[in-house]
Amino acid sequence: MKIRKMLTVVEEIYEDGGKKAVRPIKKVAAIAVIENPFAGRFVEDLQELVKTGEELGDLLGRRAVAALGAPAHSYGKAAIVGEQGEYEHAAAILHPTLGAPFRSAVGGGQAIIPSAKKLGGPGATIDVPLHYKDAAFVRTHFDATRGRPHRGRGQERGRVEMKFGLRIPSFALGPKTATLAEMGAYLRRAEDLGFDSAVSIDHLLQTPPAYACTWLEPVALLSALAGVTRTIKLGTMVLVLPLRNPAYFAKEWATLDLLSGGRSILGVGVGWHEEEFGLMGIPHKERGRRMDEMLELVTALWAGDNVTYAGQYYQVKNLTIDPKPAQKPHPPIWIGGGSQPFEKVYGQTVTNIDPVLKRIAKYARTWVPHSSATADMVKEDWEKIQRFMAGLGRKPGDMTKVYSNFVYVLKKGEKPEVAAPHFKVYSGMDLPYWQEYYLLGEAEQVAERIRAKIASLGGCEHVVLNPLNWSTDQLERLAGEVLPRVAKP
Repeated sequence: MKIRKMLTVVEEIYEDGGKKAVRPIKKVAAIAVIENPFAGRFVEDLQELVKTGEELGDLLGRRAVAALGAPAHSYGKAAIVGEQGEYEHAAAILHPTLGAPFRSAVGGGQAIIPSAKKLGGPGATIDVPLHYKDAAFVRTHFDATRGRPHRGRGQERGRVEMKFGLRIPSFALGPKTATLAEMGAYLRRAEDLGFDSAVSIDHLLQTPPAYACTWLEPVALLSALAGVTRTIKLGTMVLVLPLRNPAYFAKEWATLDLLSGGRSILGVGVGWHEEEFGLMGIPHKERGRRMDEMLELVTALWAGDNVTYAGQYYQVKNLTIDPKPAQKPHPPIWIGGGSQPFEKVYGQTVTNIDPVLKRIAKYARTWVPHSSATADMVKEDWEKIQRFMAGLGRKPGDMTKVYSNFVYVLKKGEKPEVAAPHFKVYSGMDLPYWQEYYLLGEAEQVAERIRAKIASLGGCEHVVLNPLNWSTDQLERLAGEVLPRVAKP
């Protein structure tokens, strides 16, 4: 048995239907994501999966009881198989041989263990029926719980795995600023729903008309969130690298990567807001060349000791920075930039972007195109990036791509105007602008627009969405209704 991931979903109910519980009702789902050895092929003998079920009965039973923290009254079992598997694979795992070790782990049980099995695509939920464990037909204990395991890997689905991330609700709005407890709960729910990453925006000041708010400082924020999350990767999209000092930043980000257990993603860009650069005493026109030197020096400091560097803007001699990042040789670097459908962006004339594309070709593990770029723009940029990569001895397969955008998923029949108040959190732009450039619609409409954009990219490996409303309702709609449609073959 090859276990890829384990997670435990705990639900505590204090009030239901306006009536408070005498004592909280606690339900636990212990889940294991395992490799299906028979994915994509037919075999007659499924004893390997029957044996796996026996092992999981003990392992998951003990994990569930530990999380429950009290004697169990009900139990159940369920299995979900990816699209390259069969119902019989789930049935084999749930074979009665699972029952004895499971009953032993949960403190015995006289009743049959209710079960459910299903075939599902990426993002599908696993639903576990629950019955009273010591007698049948005890109606007070007819119940269920659910969880959403991590998506299967690409080889089990016959294609490259697509990872889904989201923007952290880190906007700073005075008394409306999200607390660490709120953001932590939001991201833990995202973990349970299978999101791979969470990223923060970086701005020192308010930047109208782009944003009507400012944002929490990202490195401090991500360090705090590392302590209240478990598995989700934490990053920036994007951090304005030229505003930082390279030596200080190398130590700062390495510390974050170390404390997060190697979960950081460094997304960077040159920045654009002149006032921010003026405040820091950095000429705005130097930001591109400074970023190139920053990337060279910071990655060198992460990779080795006694670094000497002589650039136009930064010089060090025999410099060693500790600690080093947990990820080797360094955390993944995402770089944002590319063509946009505007002659001017926030008052600045857009000129030749080849230097931006050359930087991406040289340093990026992942490219983040502008969300508002047209399909033709993205295609032309990607062709240039590939040519620049070839000149550097890099292959197109060395780089992945991200599609990122703001999103608001409407309920069936809901009017787009209901999302308008949420736009004001970010900017003063009107509804037609959002409808043209961003993702606003019912689940099927949003999914179709994402799929079309991915096609224009020539495929991508990451989709990072920024819900306009950071309630978990939007997370649930994305995970349950949108992303399975996006991820389907």
